[in-house]
Amino acid sequence: MTYDPAVASRYAQALVALAHRHASGSAVLEDLAAIHQIMERHESLGKFLANPEISIPEKQQLLTQLFQEKVTPLALRSALFLLWKGRLPLLPAILTEAERKNDEAEGVVRGQVRTSRALAPELIAALRLALARRVGKRVFLACRVDPTLIGGISVQIGSVVLDGSLRNALATLRNKLLAAPMA
Repeated sequence: MTYDPAVASRYAQALVALAHRHASGSAVLEDLAAIHQIMERHESLGKFLANPEISIPEKQQLLTQLFQEKVTPLALRSALFLLWKGRLPLLPAILTEAERKNDEAEGVVRGQVRTSRALAPELIAALRLALARRVGKRVFLACRVDPTLIGGISVQIGSVVLDGSLRNALATLRNKLLAAPMA
């Protein structure tokens, strides 16, 4: 489905503002993400919700039965609002943008750490603290083992990459050796 990114951005902005007004920003976004994951995992639910022959009240009734006791009331109301406005297919894009806006509002940055083997929790905590000092915000890190790395660590926060991998160190050394004048 094609959509105007500005539409997803407007819905995301409204969602984040509403969630913060109710002091439940992250919880609402997590619950909406859970609703989306369930819709994705259960193809029959997705087809039911996309079927134009089924009335919106019937779809609302099903969503309410499925999620009323499992998600925050604001998350359910948001999903139902998107259903009534015909914007439920935009939920993934709205969530992506809302998470970005929520992080921005809460002074959070998210990063990804790649290592050749799993890091100890205390090492991850120390890395998170060092990065937080460097960027001046709270840092959440997603750690991933990358078997293509020979050793070292690579961290990406936004568009900034801090590459301390052995591969990068060897490439840097190679470039210096190639650029050095021959005597």
